[in-house]
Amino acid sequence: MESVPAKVRYLRCHALQPNQKDAERVRLPQRLSPAYYLLRPLRLAWTTFRRLVR
Repeated sequence: MESVPAKVRYLRCHALQPNQKDAERVRLPQRLSPAYYLLRPLRLAWTTFRRLVR
């Protein structure tokens, strides 16, 4: 079993780090690019919700 710090690192790197899909779904000007860090969890939650409803 992995340690708690390893799980936190994984969460931070993979769940909270914006990627290309985030930029493709919501186009923001360069000066607002930090907002992708706020939008990423919302996008993941929405995607998960839609999968659960199907």
